[in-house]
Amino acid sequence: MKSPAPFRTPSGASWTSNNVPTATQYALFSSLYALPGKLLMGASGFVVDAIGYPRFFIYTASLSLPGLILLYWLVKRVPAAEAGAEK
Repeated sequence: MKSPAPFRTPSGASWTSNNVPTATQYALFSSLYALPGKLLMGASGFVVDAIGYPRFFIYTASLSLPGLILLYWLVKRVPAAEAGAEK
């Protein structure tokens, strides 16, 4: 029995380069994507015990700052690009 075709993205690119059954790939990849988060969540309790919750809260809140800065930059940039396209 021939293996099914590899998963294709909306652009038509192949997700894999071999003919491993797609259900197997999906099961493997969907379980592996969550692994780093699960490992980090388990370690966060040790960090809270070591530095205390207030410092941990400030640390985790500060991790969002690069994303917020990028969001601010994109909001300022995108309307300018759309206004230039309408001219």
